[in-house]
Amino acid sequence: MAASTGYTLGTVRGIVEKLRTFHLLPSSIDASRMRRAAVTLGVDGTAAARVRRHLIDRELHRWWIEEIEWRHRRGKKRGVRSSPTGTIALPISAPARARYGRFPTDAGRADYRAARAIVASALDMPTPYEQAAA
Repeated sequence: MAASTGYTLGTVRGIVEKLRTFHLLPSSIDASRMRRAAVTLGVDGTAAARVRRHLIDRELHRWWIEEIEWRHRRGKKRGVRSSPTGTIALPISAPARARYGRFPTDAGRADYRAARAIVASALDMPTPYEQAAA
């Protein structure tokens, strides 16, 4: 197993022992046992946190790319239209600039911390800065 995974023999033995300790090696593993093991190992919610960060990062990147495209576009209208005629029926397909407004800047440079907070609040997900303050 060590040769096929690329880990040292000691590392593989340690992992197998931890899995045996929590009885996770049998083929019939129930969700509650997996949850208890994750809590005990201190990794409960790691995948969910990773998904949340990934979604925020994807949306932040999309917003920045759309902002750059908008800034380089010729003949653009200034500002974001806020009239009812600008309302989009499906908010999922709305451009990021229409949903969040102009990308925040600080002294002419992109302010990613502020942008991340805007995207996280729009997706109803607190940022690490908000969590640390709470």
